Amino acid sequence: MELLEKEPADLVITDLKMARMDGIAVLERVKEISPSTDVMVISAHGTIERVVEAMKLGAVDFITKPFSSEEFGVKVDRVVSERAERERLKWENLVLRVENTYLREGSQAR
Repeated sequence: MELLEKEPADLVITDLKMARMDGIAVLERVKEISPSTDVMVISAHGTIERVVEAMKLGAVDFITKPFSSEEFGVKVDRVVSERAERERLKWENLVLRVENTYLREGSQAR
């Protein structure tokens, strides 16, 4: 968490069960520190209730152990691609808003 407070991250991957802090607590803390950071939760004990809880709290994906490196890579690639698309759409929206404001002001001036 200290690192995330100093340096923003696009993606945090956390296990559900850990010694000092469980994955749900990590998810909540990450979203508190950096709401735009995506969080993927991993677990060998993924009950439907825990998956739903994680998703409601903002997890972008939940992967159940055991998993292959290929499956993990596909999921991470998907999350990264979706994030890039969200960022592209956000910037496109901003450009269109600025352009719209410029055109509206030009129209009113005429």
